[in-house]
Amino acid sequence: VLSLGANAHIDYRTHDVWEVVRSRGLQFDVIYDPIGGSSSASDGNDDARDAVWRGSVDGALARRGHLVTITGDSQGAMTVPVLLQRAFQIVSRNLYAFFMMGGAAYHQHTQFGGNAEALESLTAMGVRVPVDHSRGKYLFTLDGVRDAFRHQMSGRARGKVVVTIFQGLSLI
Repeated sequence: VLSLGANAHIDYRTHDVWEVVRSRGLQFDVIYDPIGGSSSASDGNDDARDAVWRGSVDGALARRGHLVTITGDSQGAMTVPVLLQRAFQIVSRNLYAFFMMGGAAYHQHTQFGGNAEALESLTAMGVRVPVDHSRGKYLFTLDGVRDAFRHQMSGRARGKVVVTIFQGLSLI
């Protein structure tokens, strides 16, 4: 992270990120949550599921700031009840953020397909994302996909985990 231009970092494996942020008096204009909750959210721990929201509410998000998550507090199939729950969550959190957090906003985005235009613009700006080859290649087999998903969800992947479909074509 430091090599990419960050001026500080917090190791989430050894520190409670929100406690460090609070103790340093830090606030952010944008908090981007690309995971949704935490890797331990699947254990049924509600505190882990909404950790980013709670950290933002507890002072990490600046007035008029934006909390952006790609999945909400939990990951799973998009059923009608889940969609209704997410709609309620988006509306209630936006109302709370606006009125109680000085005009802040909560955004939840789920991307169902790739966006080549957005990727091309990031590439043109020089943004590069490393690929994690630490455990070798994940082949497009049932076991390979399971292993790749398990590694990605472990929180230990460094960069993107790639599943190789066949020679010359990969699914990121």
